[in-house]
Amino acid sequence: MKTTTLFCLLVGTALISGCATLYEKPDPVVGQWEFELPGTPQGDLEGTLTIHKEDGVYLGFVTFTGTEYELNNLSIEANGLLTLTSSTC
Repeated sequence: MKTTTLFCLLVGTALISGCATLYEKPDPVVGQWEFELPGTPQGDLEGTLTIHKEDGVYLGFVTFTGTEYELNNLSIEANGLLTLTSSTC
């Protein structure tokens, strides 16, 4: 009886700790974001900013007026500020 209880406790502990290590907190920066830029010389602009992470590096693209612009050298500062350069703008 004690052996069965001990075995069940060991299996349960292994399952719980195994599942806990599989969970990875989602990156709050990664995703697709809609934006509006009112009052630009080209008029009011609407578009999307898409950010993803590959091998620890943030990459992405911005799309507006039917054109997609690749973004390089994305940097997320400690205060949440996003800095970037574009290869086509």
